[in-house]
Amino acid sequence: MRLDDDKTASTQPNRPLPKRPEDGFSAWQATLGYINIHHSPDVLLQVEAYPYSKGVAWAASLTWGAHREAIEDYPSLPSVLRELWLIVERNHAIFRSPIDAMRRPYGYHDHEWFDEATLDILLRLIHTTHDVFGGDWRILWAYQPSEMPDVRVQMRLLAIHMTYRVSSHGASLLDAGRDLFRNAAPVYQTYLESLK
Repeated sequence: MRLDDDKTASTQPNRPLPKRPEDGFSAWQATLGYINIHHSPDVLLQVEAYPYSKGVAWAASLTWGAHREAIEDYPSLPSVLRELWLIVERNHAIFRSPIDAMRRPYGYHDHEWFDEATLDILLRLIHTTHDVFGGDWRILWAYQPSEMPDVRVQMRLLAIHMTYRVSSHGASLLDAGRDLFRNAAPVYQTYLESLK
């Protein structure tokens, strides 16, 4: 008997498994896109770096609809992003199926959270800001899925009682970070000259 002769045979289309995002931040972006479509279009991830006990600490929050999860004072960027996801996943049902959940920001090692160029610009921006402003600065960024790519990532540097302010935006964290670093250069110089 041929398969097409069997009127009772049924076929189920096999949906290919989604590819796991290459890095943890890409997984966050995919997760935010999912929340935007399935839960609330106002989803927003915010990350902040600030001086803390002779080093740098990190805070992060995720908001959507009436929900908000936030953490602070983590020693590294990978740890704050990892822990924020664990809290979100523990307290909320985000994904509707195990296949959808393959895009979640989980299971990435510390060196797998950002591509090399993005990590480089973030670290240079933070270390330069820390060297210039000492213990009074903050760098914040927000990611929100948007149909306008140039505003998906918003970044801001605030320093010395918020008297020094610089901002940027871009389609990616790399673009916004480069733009912020470029925009901050004259601010660094102005502040250093004011100390003479």
